[in-house]
Amino acid sequence: MVPFRDNNSMNDTSTTFDLLDDPATIVADRQAVQEFAEKGTPIDPTVLHRVRARANRVREKTRERFGIVNIDELLRPSTYDDE
Repeated sequence: MVPFRDNNSMNDTSTTFDLLDDPATIVADRQAVQEFAEKGTPIDPTVLHRVRARANRVREKTRERFGIVNIDELLRPSTYDDE
């Protein structure tokens, strides 16, 4: 005998879709940033918010994976300016 399952979860519309992960939105945001870099076209504030949110995600994932990295320890002494 198959146990009873609640099928209401399939009708649940309260699930929110994250625009940060939407491939079409990512492409549109990249294009907006590229047009800003090339032509100086102003970027919509909502696009800026999404781009910054994605950058924060990447930054946090990098910290989780590698920890905090001290860039001074990675630089070779020859890269410092002689004064």
